[in-house]
Amino acid sequence: MGKLKLGFMGKRDGLIFSFLSRFKVLHQILATVVILILFLAIEGYSSLGIIDQMQEVTRKVFNQSTQAAATINAAKEAMSRLRQDYLAVLAGVAFMSAPGTETLSTALSGLVSGYPEEAERVRKQEQKIRELAQQPVNRENFEQLDRELNILGIIVNSLQDKNTSGALTAMNFGNQYSSQARWVTTVTLVLCIGIALILGFLIASSISRPLKRMVEASYSLAFGNLSQKVQGEGCHEVKEVVNGLNHAIEGLQKLIRDIHERSEVLLAASKDLHVAAAESGRSAGEVSRAMEELTRGSSEQANQVIEAVAAVNQLSELVRQVTADAEAMAETSGKVATSAASGQTVTRNVAAEMNEIYGSTQAVAAVMGELTQASEKIDEFTAVIQGIAEQTSLLALNASIEAARAGEHGRGFAVVAEETGKLAEQSKTAAQMIVGVVEEMRGKTRHAVQLSQTGITRVESGKNLTTAAMTTFDEIFRVLDKMVTQTERVAGSVRQMAEKNEKAIAAMTTIAAVSEQSTASTQEVSATAEEQSAGSEQVMALAENLAGVANSLKESVSVFTIDAEPLPDQNR
Repeated sequence: MGKLKLGFMGKRDGLIFSFLSRFKVLHQILATVVILILFLAIEGYSSLGIIDQMQEVTRKVFNQSTQAAATINAAKEAMSRLRQDYLAVLAGVAFMSAPGTETLSTALSGLVSGYPEEAERVRKQEQKIRELAQQPVNRENFEQLDRELNILGIIVNSLQDKNTSGALTAMNFGNQYSSQARWVTTVTLVLCIGIALILGFLIASSISRPLKRMVEASYSLAFGNLSQKVQGEGCHEVKEVVNGLNHAIEGLQKLIRDIHERSEVLLAASKDLHVAAAESGRSAGEVSRAMEELTRGSSEQANQVIEAVAAVNQLSELVRQVTADAEAMAETSGKVATSAASGQTVTRNVAAEMNEIYGSTQAVAAVMGELTQASEKIDEFTAVIQGIAEQTSLLALNASIEAARAGEHGRGFAVVAEETGKLAEQSKTAAQMIVGVVEEMRGKTRHAVQLSQTGITRVESGKNLTTAAMTTFDEIFRVLDKMVTQTERVAGSVRQMAEKNEKAIAAMTTIAAVSEQSTASTQEVSATAEEQSAGSEQVMALAENLAGVANSLKESVSVFTIDAEPLPDQNR
């Protein structure tokens, strides 16, 4: 992906440079200046647009101030109307009980939204006026209302002054800033255009002249003439380019001389290299044949060792599997023994809990019997209470009769007798309720006694089952203990066998590695000999090619002119 990306970027840059190379440098610079002028013109146009927009914002501010002034006038009109309505009610012209303040509240709400800093003062004053308007209409309240309206008028006038001064200040500032910005932008735009034109013409002129001289020198270089140098005048950058080109011509002159001298040396060395490569190729061929025979023997030995290692590895894998199975079986047996021991412990705990439940159930049955006896005693007490209540009712009746005979003197005693009768009736009712509750409690107690007897029977059955389970767990635990011991012995034997097998595998692996290394070394030596033989042939071919290149290089260099004379060609 990186190479594709670099290739795409190089192709794109080549197209751009190809397009730009069609135009002269002067035209390119002038086009750059024109683009700069266009950008400056766009900038000036944008600045003027921003200024116009700022003026529009100023107009909006003025309109908002005008709306605020209308709100203030509405508030003043509402205050004047409130004063007139109050006077009309006071003079008896109007028939309303009190003047309304709804119009004033509406006007003041719009005023407060425009001036939040005065909102609290306006609300307090409005509240005072509203309270005065709701009081009875009289001259004293009118004078007080008039004073509060005057205070509110002063606040509204101050807000009106603030609105007027703020609007005028915003308009003046906006107009002044707009005019100044327009003038500065226009002057800046004119200066930029003039400076850009002057600098563009000067830069284009200073670059185009020395470029023409460099073009002439380049044509001379293209035809092999290295005896001329470029005379450059102009800006500092152009002089550096000219000096660099002159240094390049000097370096190229030196390079051509060195190439001519070295090509002769290279031609002689290529002949000697051809002879040495032929002798080295013959020796490498003999070594290669000997190493091929040694490689075949080493390969057969390595294959036999590899087969033996594979067989031992299979045996080792079987031993590992048996070891893993034995260890897993031992671990599983241990877990089963642990679970059996836990089950035995849990069974003992269950037996103990069953004994406790058996004792608790018997205690509950005894308590239920005591509750039955207590309910019978409650019946006796209830019968006594009912008898007392009936006697009290008879006494209250007799007392009422005696109070009636006494007339006025027995009226208080009659009240006492009546209350005593009511108390006797309540006692009878309570006694009957107690009898009902006792009967219900007695029925539930009998049911609880039956459930307790059933629970005792089931607990006894659970005790018997728990005892049998404990006996079974003891037998399981003994059998598992023997099995765990035998499994651990088997696992130990398998581990020893696995360790001995690993040692055998390590020895066979070492033998195989040594055999493979010997075979690889022999193959490397054989390959090296073959490569040396092939390399000798290549060196011979390269030596012949090198001789041809040296001759071609001498012929190519002889074309260049360094000191107004061509280089000598000894082969001509």
